[in-house]
Amino acid sequence: MKKVIDFFIINQKNLIISYILINLLYLFFSPVQFRSDSLYYYQLSLESLKSGAIYPSDLNLYADYIVAPIYININAFLLSVYNSIFTIRLFQVLLNLMQFLFLYKVTNKIYGKNVAAIFSILYIFYLPNLGMTLLNFTELFFGFLLSLSLWYLLKEKIMYLVLSGIITAAAINVRPTGWALLISIIIYILITKNEYYFKQLAFYFTGLIFFFILAASTSYLSSSHFVIASVTHGTNLIMGANDDATGAYNDVVFEKGKIGYIDKPEQKTYIYKQQFWFNNANNWILQNPIKWIKLIPLKLIHLFIWDDYAISQLCNLQEWNLNVIAKHFFVQRNPNGFMSGIPVFIKAGYLCLQIIHHLYYYLIIVFFVLVLSKFRKQIFNQKVNILLVSILSLSLLMPIVTVSVARYKYPYILIIIIFISPYLKYYLLTRRN
Repeated sequence: MKKVIDFFIINQKNLIISYILINLLYLFFSPVQFRSDSLYYYQLSLESLKSGAIYPSDLNLYADYIVAPIYININAFLLSVYNSIFTIRLFQVLLNLMQFLFLYKVTNKIYGKNVAAIFSILYIFYLPNLGMTLLNFTELFFGFLLSLSLWYLLKEKIMYLVLSGIITAAAINVRPTGWALLISIIIYILITKNEYYFKQLAFYFTGLIFFFILAASTSYLSSSHFVIASVTHGTNLIMGANDDATGAYNDVVFEKGKIGYIDKPEQKTYIYKQQFWFNNANNWILQNPIKWIKLIPLKLIHLFIWDDYAISQLCNLQEWNLNVIAKHFFVQRNPNGFMSGIPVFIKAGYLCLQIIHHLYYYLIIVFFVLVLSKFRKQIFNQKVNILLVSILSLSLLMPIVTVSVARYKYPYILIIIIFISPYLKYYLLTRRN
């Protein structure tokens, strides 16, 4: 393993160039089309472009929820330049590369060049980073904002804290996990015990409030409602708090006769729907606290047990993933229907890729747990490590409280990769010497 790591460190520049080329090859030659959330976000951007209105607008008043306004509006702007799915996918490739760049800079700032080199290897071989470029999810954009906010925070100049605050607010606008980033940064500034901490907080909150005022004002002009972030609290909470809840995404709760059912939803605003679902979910939790608590292990299992939210796209096999395969074998009990019509060598290659990737993914998780248990005293003596652990811990509360989907862990994995890089250097390089 040491020789492998040494080889990639020595050839780091060639590895990065190859990774950029692979990103571009997938961009130009992959036939993957948007579906599910990817398609919905794309349609929202198209609708905003055609109407000439900033999202959310009056057109979205009767939607079920509002999602990532800044992301939808950026996509609408990009489509105004060139109206094609290719434009969105090009943006995703750029986000992946910029996310990589700034996370590399953050790692280099914290741990030094050698550790940053190890981080770059771990990042490149974590396949969802590449697979996400074929989709239109908010995760890549959020990851980029996360990396940029951390970079400005660590630049140690007060004026950069304004930019960090602006970027943090934008991250909150995209995903609720941004609130975990905000709280973690506040904790970090306070525990540094810098004599200028009050000024640092003031500058940071100046950027934060500036973005929120801008977002709220813009949304009010376009929809007569103040919106500073995604409005999905009711949807997420009720899917994890009902009699049919499994811990994962399950829309049975919205069917007739269930506590999430709304009669004539097209006549109800997203404000009404979200409050209705939020109240019903709260009532269910108060009436069934033990059931709700028992769902927590299931949520963690659904979050971490598999990592195939972007791998099938790399093989152009969107109809298949580990969840679908498991249903074929264990629910439908139809092994003959497994990837029917697909040549055997493609099936074998696909399964090999899944196995190799998941072994890599599980090694990352296991090594992270080992590092936390073995070096916990040293970890918490370094304030930057406290920042990283805070982001992980507080972010994890989101799916535990609401609902868990495998791709929601994507930002956590990025932080984990940064976190384990210096210890991987210690075990594989330094310790043996």
